[in-house]
Amino acid sequence: LCNWLSALFADGDSTSQGLGGMNVLRISRLARFLRIVSMIRMLRVVRILENFAHRYISEGYRLAVRIAYLCLNLVAAAHILACAWFAIGVNADSDTGWNWVRAPMQFGSDSNWLETPITFQYASAFHWSTAQLTIGGFDVYPTNTAERAVNVVAMLAGFFFGSMLVSSLSAAMVDYQLMQKDKTQRLRALRQYLAENSVGARMC
Repeated sequence: LCNWLSALFADGDSTSQGLGGMNVLRISRLARFLRIVSMIRMLRVVRILENFAHRYISEGYRLAVRIAYLCLNLVAAAHILACAWFAIGVNADSDTGWNWVRAPMQFGSDSNWLETPITFQYASAFHWSTAQLTIGGFDVYPTNTAERAVNVVAMLAGFFFGSMLVSSLSAAMVDYQLMQKDKTQRLRALRQYLAENSVGARMC
């Protein structure tokens, strides 16, 4: 409801030029207030979901979900970068007369990337973007200034993204190991207490 009202008042701001300045200012303030309320509501939902996960989902499942979330972010970033790389290769002006999609696929070959099926073109662009984000290598190289600039930006983004990915996975694994260690220590203390007080299995 807050989102709909916010959008309604935002549209009203652009179409209510005939109203007085004070009315427009009040409507814009109300729209901003509704946006803030919507953001607070989303934060509450996220907090509720986190509490639910901590109560009803085991540490192993939470670790698996966290790893899957990181992998999905990697796939989404690689998809966006692949689309940008392919669009630049097809539509961007070239100062050298070459584009990577029109360059030979192999040295001494006459066929280029545009002569292949569209699925292979996307797979090649996606492979290139994944290689940039994970600091890998691929046989597609920039052939003009625009492509080389995008390649440099992608390599820098891949450096930071790869560092964040490794640090996030390391933090998740350390948290999981600490939780397992704490659980093991508690079970060990419980068994020791039961053994020292001669508490049998039937009483438990």
